[in-house]
Amino acid sequence: MAKQVGSILTAAAPIAQVAAAVHKAVYQKPRRSFKYLLMVGMGESWSIERLGLSDPRRYDGANPVPAYDLVDALGMSIHVTYRQDGVGTSAAIVGFGFDPPKAAILHSEKFAQRTAELLAEVGVQASVDKLKA
Repeated sequence: MAKQVGSILTAAAPIAQVAAAVHKAVYQKPRRSFKYLLMVGMGESWSIERLGLSDPRRYDGANPVPAYDLVDALGMSIHVTYRQDGVGTSAAIVGFGFDPPKAAILHSEKFAQRTAELLAEVGVQASVDKLKA
């Protein structure tokens, strides 16, 4: 039986535009309208960096991907792996280091929803689904 491990964001936009929305989700102070802003520090104490192909912190194995972001805060992290999907982009969003581990699923889903909302603000259609292992 497959279990949920994170979220998958699918957007009708190139990788660069989705990655820009991910960065904005980290750094832009959220508006009150985002229901899921109970995430500690989101928009305040989180940081983001692009990981190179040989970086040992990557969790996608040896599979080379065009872009890979690490959103990090005090030992907890959200890994975002982007893939070109036809005319759009799919981004796998998975949390690591959360306690309890079930919180990683919640945080990755909330982060994916926040990113989808930011894409919608600029007219990009995006959807969020569960990522199964």
